[in-house]
Amino acid sequence: MFAYLITKDNFFSQKVLKNATLKIQQFNAKYNQNIILKYACLRYINGKDSIKNDIDSIESFCNICTEFNITPLFNLSENILEISQLLSQKTINVGIHLKDSMLDIIDNQNIVNLKPKFYSAHSLDSITLALSKNIDYVTISPIYYDKYNKALGVNYLANLDSNLKSKLIALGGINTESKIIEIKKLNLAGFASISYFL
Repeated sequence: MFAYLITKDNFFSQKVLKNATLKIQQFNAKYNQNIILKYACLRYINGKDSIKNDIDSIESFCNICTEFNITPLFNLSENILEISQLLSQKTINVGIHLKDSMLDIIDNQNIVNLKPKFYSAHSLDSITLALSKNIDYVTISPIYYDKYNKALGVNYLANLDSNLKSKLIALGGINTESKIIEIKKLNLAGFASISYFL
């Protein structure tokens, strides 16, 4: 199982990734695990600014991720197609994390060139549809209750087909070591979190 760091409101730095990497290493040592922090996502690019500012933020984020051998992704920009085209032209290696309402742009040529491709799902139907569109991994959320959403729950994940599980990343309320251990027992591809790492 791998770990996936999702940044909060454009907040990222070398220190954030260093601390996140260290936190996973400490977890592994404490529980005799082998989880790696494999992916990080720059979230909430500010579409109100210029596309150039978005590109500069993504490029900076990619450079920091490269230092830590972490694959970078970005999501939730108002200018996603334009940004994708510019990233392709600049040969910046970055993946994309599409939110639930954006699956229809997956076949756009600018998006096709971005690797890996992640997708946010909240139901089995969304998972199945995304995987039929050659999405690499699907985050499924929320797993644990938070103040905004009713949780799907761990039992929901446990009852899914093992082929689906190999493409799923648990998300939502995974903010303690005990929850990570619980998710690890389900044989998913990974877990994602904001609050556990930040």
